[in-house]
Amino acid sequence: MPLTGNPEIDCSDAEYIVGSDECGYGAWAGPLVVCAAIVSREWPLASEVTDSKKLNHKRRVALSKKILTGALCNVITVPSKEIDAKGVYPCLLEAHARAIQKVIDRHRALGCKGRELVIVDGNLPILGAISLPKADLLVPAVSAASIVGKVYRDLHMEKLALEYPQYGFESSRGYGTKQHQEALEKYGPCPIHRRSYQPIASLIEAAQDQNPSESPNLDDILAHLGQE
Repeated sequence: MPLTGNPEIDCSDAEYIVGSDECGYGAWAGPLVVCAAIVSREWPLASEVTDSKKLNHKRRVALSKKILTGALCNVITVPSKEIDAKGVYPCLLEAHARAIQKVIDRHRALGCKGRELVIVDGNLPILGAISLPKADLLVPAVSAASIVGKVYRDLHMEKLALEYPQYGFESSRGYGTKQHQEALEKYGPCPIHRRSYQPIASLIEAAQDQNPSESPNLDDILAHLGQE
């Protein structure tokens, strides 16, 4: 299988392909995860990997183990609080850039030499990278990143499900399923929910409208000050 399934991308002089992909962008809860993977031109798993969404969980886990034994990968996680503070899109761009740079640095630290061609899934302005829609299907390095990132985040959400069992994170992975929606309406958001996302933002706003904070009484303040 070629290094890239897109004939418009010239990788004739590339010794290595760096692929980067994200997982959890649209989730209501849990981290945004970006994984970057670097593989050689002769990477033997190129014909086995594909878009992680086309694989079942068991196959993803099996492939993830094989990928991690034969390719360098780097995973960046962005917690919900950072997403709420910065916005998910700036966080996505920053995470891609960090994941790519870290995996290249690790690769070079091992003494590996040769040109690296960087390809990112989607349509993102990442400096020094080629942005390619459906790259997780077309480019084995991106497929590898897609698989490892998905497995990493799924396992992380399973652990969070033990801490917050009422939301069903082990099945929804933090996305907006019916069960997740019903749990939010019943229990409200937990610490790993993205408060800048709908419907969490609306739930918080509605709760504030029902329980408005009362302004302090001026006479009470003056009386308190007079006692000091």
